[in-house]
Amino acid sequence: VAYYTTPQEIITKIWIIPGALTSVLFPAFTASLTRNDKNTQDTFDKAVMGIFFIVLPISIMLALFAKELLSVWIGFDFAIKSAALMKVFAFGVLINCLSHIPYTLIQSAGHPRITAILHLVQLPIFVIGLWLLTSKYGSMGAAIAWLGRLILDAFLMFSASNNLQKWRKQLNVFLMLSGYICLALLAFSGLLFENLYLRVTWCLLSLFISWLILIKYVFVNNAHIT
Repeated sequence: VAYYTTPQEIITKIWIIPGALTSVLFPAFTASLTRNDKNTQDTFDKAVMGIFFIVLPISIMLALFAKELLSVWIGFDFAIKSAALMKVFAFGVLINCLSHIPYTLIQSAGHPRITAILHLVQLPIFVIGLWLLTSKYGSMGAAIAWLGRLILDAFLMFSASNNLQKWRKQLNVFLMLSGYICLALLAFSGLLFENLYLRVTWCLLSLFISWLILIKYVFVNNAHIT
């Protein structure tokens, strides 16, 4: 259990970032939806993009250097058994951070019942997957089941929020979220490098590209969240 919970506790601290943003977005969404503001969708899209490119560099660093970080903090033997789990958690939390935005929109629109139903739908799927994967793969199976639930939750939340507001076709929602996941997978492909210097280079390159995109689309174009 310690090999599982320790890296998870480290990674889930990232949730403070979307938590801080959504505390501002909730009243903003509520006011915007009340007056039927056409900029609600624009604010939503920019919030998703902002969260992604802020959390992505943090997740990449924690994943690419999981073994080194755990070795320094706890010990090499512990890192050998927990590093792989930490990588899975880093990817999962990144995806889950995106889900905070549609979740907040649904809540601010006065439809908490929707999120409750979606979570109930996920429960039996998660429990069955958790049982099967944990029985066969142990702690890594539990981590994969957790990751799978977060990915499913993300698609359901984005689909529900879009359906509630009738912004775009559901296929476009699927493609948009799939695009973010593909970008994340591309960034996390640095895990394939065993060499430390190659991982450092990949991480720095990912950091540069992420912040370049964030600055261009959020700051330069005045894409601020109000």
